Amino acid sequence: MDKWERFHRLQTLLEAHRQPLPLKQLADRLECDPATVKRLVAEFRAKHDAPIASSRAGYAWRPRPDQRFELPGTWLGQAELLALMVLDNALASLGSRVLEREFKALRKRVQGLLKQDAFDGEDFVRRLRVVSSRQRVAALPFFADLVLALQQRRRLQFDYFSRSRAATELRIVSPQRLVLYRDNWYLDGWCHARNGLRTFSLDAVQRCQKLSEAAVDLSEAELDGHFTHSYGIFSGGAVAKAILRFSAEAARWVSAEVWHPDQQCVDLPDGRLQLHVPYANPTELLRDVLAWGEQVEVVAPASLRAAVRERLQAALVQYQK
Repeated sequence: MDKWERFHRLQTLLEAHRQPLPLKQLADRLECDPATVKRLVAEFRAKHDAPIASSRAGYAWRPRPDQRFELPGTWLGQAELLALMVLDNALASLGSRVLEREFKALRKRVQGLLKQDAFDGEDFVRRLRVVSSRQRVAALPFFADLVLALQQRRRLQFDYFSRSRAATELRIVSPQRLVLYRDNWYLDGWCHARNGLRTFSLDAVQRCQKLSEAAVDLSEAELDGHFTHSYGIFSGGAVAKAILRFSAEAARWVSAEVWHPDQQCVDLPDGRLQLHVPYANPTELLRDVLAWGEQVEVVAPASLRAAVRERLQAALVQYQK
């Protein structure tokens, strides 16, 4: 039981009794020894000005007539509690259930608070449906350590499986940002082995551990310049701009989509849409363009247009056999 929960339990127990509760009875209820209860009461009074009166008979909750005591962080409305449950289920829909222990404790606490309002939290969960597509399913037992290293600014050491080279390499990384992209988790970090910024897919990380060395810190401007101006998860500054022309039918959907933070949309007189998208590595852009099939045409640059044509021709060959 953590400190916050013990404060909450202590307040709940004392409020439920008009007469003082003996020290031993409080210790039994809180599942600790009497000395711990004394320290808990003293800290509760000092940190939060808790209205706890003490006597030979024990401890009692005695707020002043004009005092309404609220333990910081515990007063959530029903809307906030339901929002937490929606968030919990959204994260549960990812291929890897991260921070499962922490979210399990949060889920239990939220449902308990809802029950106080005679609200069936379990029934609400059954009415939620989160659908993910083509997600990578992987266990990430080191996720909590990674989050702590990111917050504490500590280096990480892990084995990393490079899919492009089909090889596993030891990496030491100064974590910079944790990224959730298309249902998958990534880490942006300074790789000390490569002496540069890299993006690591967490499902390819093995035997991860936090090191004692301090992480190298990079400025927000440097991180944005390297990671946010390309297309998709690939890094590097944009070196080209794709001009994509969508049919009038496709335009009804594409006009509401954000392919890139710096994109430009031009509505054509005949209802078609022209989308201008900066990119560096065309890998993901090619996949997104090909997904629209005959509904899109690459107008420029010529290299991207040729790459799409080659892939469409190669795909056609598969159906001519």
